[in-house]
Order: sequence, then C-alpha cells, then structure tokens
Amino acid sequence: MIAIGFDQVELVIGYFSVHLDNFKTQIKESLEELMGEELHAAQKEYIQLIVANLSTILKGKPHSLMRLKNMFDNIIDPVIMADEANEDFRSKLLKCMGYSKRRSDFYPKYFNKLGLKVCVYCNAQLAVSVEIEEDSFLAKFQVDHYIPKSNYPCFSISLFNLYPSCSSCNNSKSQKEVQFELYKKFPENSSAFNFSLDMISVVDYFISHDHEDLKFKFNEPKLNNGYHSFESVFNISSIYATQMDVVEELVRKAQVYTEEYKDQLKREFPEIFTTPGMINRLLVGNYVDQEFIHKRPLSKFMIDICKEVGLI
Repeated sequence: MIAIGFDQVELVIGYFSVHLDNFKTQIKESLEELMGEELHAAQKEYIQLIVANLSTILKGKPHSLMRLKNMFDNIIDPVIMADEANEDFRSKLLKCMGYSKRRSDFYPKYFNKLGLKVCVYCNAQLAVSVEIEEDSFLAKFQVDHYIPKSNYPCFSISLFNLYPSCSSCNNSKSQKEVQFELYKKFPENSSAFNFSLDMISVVDYFISHDHEDLKFKFNEPKLNNGYHSFESVFNISSIYATQMDVVEELVRKAQVYTEEYKDQLKREFPEIFTTPGMINRLLVGNYVDQEFIHKRPLSKFMIDICKEVGLI
C-alpha cells in the first residue's frame, strides 16, 4: 500500500549484477535459437527488439519499460499477443526469457534481499522467502506483473515490473489494473490509502464491551478512468473486518499507555525503551512507521488506527 524508492531497488539489483549478466546471456542465446524457427516477420521483429534492449528489460525503471512498451505495441498489438492464436509464440518467449526458472532460482533471493515481507496489495498476508538450505530460498508468495505478462511476455522478468503478492490478491487482480505503483523515484512519506476508525463506534464499544461494535472505513485515492479500486479487487474492508479484536486491543492500549506512562517506562527501563519509535513499536506490537509497512502484516492498518486513538 506504499511505494518504495528506486534507490532501494537499484542497490539490490547491483548486488545481483553477476546473476543478471548471466541471465542476459542465457536469454540472448535462447532468443537467437528461437529466431531460427519458422516465424512471422512481426514475431522476428519482436524478438530483435527484445535482444537489442535486454539490459533495459531486465533492470529498466518503470518509465523506460513504458517507452519500450509503446515500441512493442507497434510490432504486435498486446491484445493480439494475448490471443489464443499466439499462445505457442508467447509460451516460447516466456521460456526463452526464463520466467519459470527465475521464480524458483532467483526471485526468492531477490525479494528477500529487497526486504519485502508482506503482500504489497492487502498488507494482510505474508509474502516471504524462507531459507530451506544455506543460500537456498523458497518463495512463499506469488509475483504479480504490473504490465501483464500475457500481453507483454517481454517484460515477464523485468524487476521493476514485479510485485510480490499473496495468492489471493494475485488471483483476484488477474488482468485488472489498479491505481498503485510499487516503485517510484520519490516515494511518498505516507500511503495514499488509509483506514479511519468510526469514533462513535468506539463510544458504543465502551458501553457494550463487544469488539464487533467497532467500525472502520477503508479510504483510497480518487480513481482515474480505467482503473479498478482496491476495495473492488482485493476486498480490503472484508479482510480487515475480521481483525476487530486487534482494534479493540489498540483502543484499550490507548487508555493505558499515555505519554506520561511512556515517559515513566523510558526512565525505568532505558536499556529497553531506547527511542520513542521503539517504545511505540513495543507497545503496539507492530511497526509504527510508514516506511516499514512492507515488513509485517497489518502494519498499515495498525498504524492508522493507533493514530486515530492517539496511541502513537
């Protein structure tokens, strides 16, 4: 629900530069072999454009990919590329690009190094890489393509085109376009999406002591034409409606952990409560800074509710 900066991604890309150079060599060799098969003129031109721009395709930033996207559109229309008639060519391209191999031998390492640990869409489910042997990782997430790989197999392995997500969100999104870019040159300090607590429902809760009386609203940016809302695609409100006991705990904590009490804790346990951020993180039980939203499930939800009730 929040973007990360180009510089963060580029550092990790640099770390894996040898891997990426090897992939580029493998892709070029596979595509040159494919060129020897009986293909239409447009298909050969499409392959030639891939070969000529392999570095950009692998490591290029979003604006570079969009520039290339327009060039590929002029060769084979994306609707035609996704058509059943092009299934064989599309499958061969994906194999040449090494998409399936990278899902097992590279993406788990890459996203682990990048530090993304939760679904970038719902922020409710883990999307982690687990180390099963030394330097061998297994992906516990799926990869969504901002530019769909069915229409653009050329971008199936483009690192700035890959969004780690939970299976539920990935399957729900499918080919739908949502108004969210994970990678930006200058990411915002706060997410454009937010949760707001119905304060009248808090009053009702203190009367009934039933956390089901607590209500919240999920707010998202105004949609541009052609985009689907997070709510309609990912059912965000329904997901978080199952977590009202978490809201109950935060409401109760806000009553107990006043600023005066926090100051007291800091004085009595200076070796534990070292900074205001650490105090809040320990009391809340989750990350409390927007920049760490991608590190733990429910962090966005909890940050917003905590601010609403004055806990942080």
